[in-house]
Amino acid sequence: MRNQILGEARKAGRGIKQAVKLMKTVNFPENIITRFEKGEVTLSNYGKLEMLSQAAKELVEKVEKDGYLVYHVIFQQNKLYILYVSPCEEDWDYEIATAKNGFLLSACQNITYPEWSEHGMVEVKPFGEGVKRVG
Repeated sequence: MRNQILGEARKAGRGIKQAVKLMKTVNFPENIITRFEKGEVTLSNYGKLEMLSQAAKELVEKVEKDGYLVYHVIFQQNKLYILYVSPCEEDWDYEIATAKNGFLLSACQNITYPEWSEHGMVEVKPFGEGVKRVG
């Protein structure tokens, strides 16, 4: 059901518009937003903007198979924070409200201890060419 909901939102461009709203709300650098709008998910690595490695692409694909629209990835402290839009449009107003305080939905992939990976909210701020997780 989730994939169907997201598929419909993605087809209509609503999921992409929501991702752009979230990034603009948190003041992502414009180059991240522009590249996403062109279909590219990028990675922030301690202030540098990079292309996804093959391993990161595979993790993003895994998250998207669960029905989430991924729009950016942060690498920090041996973890990948995969930022995504909820597949449930009813949650989108809440996402924008929390984004106003810098918090975004994320699938945290722990590289050292994969069994400790989890979904949740992370606080994000602009940093260099990209963004970083705060706290």
